[in-house]
Amino acid sequence: MNPEPPGELDPAATKRRAPVALAIRLLVFAAVLHFLVLPQIGGTRKALDLVATLDPLLVAGAVALEGLALAAYAQLSLALRPKGQRPSL
Repeated sequence: MNPEPPGELDPAATKRRAPVALAIRLLVFAAVLHFLVLPQIGGTRKALDLVATLDPLLVAGAVALEGLALAAYAQLSLALRPKGQRPSL
């Protein structure tokens, strides 16, 4: 009998492992959903109630300031790049 070269896999063994790999992926997905996503949904209602009490003028001001900060960082990034490598805005 000739042993198989180390780089080649038996197709039958690969087919047997496919359901096991699928089961492991489903278990990991279920664990992430259970421990990371579902607890966040419970806090969403409380956060939405809290956001509803905010002053709309302050929220608009905060959004405008955040946009200006992003524009300033974009300009800073452009200024730090060499002149020949600067992309256009």
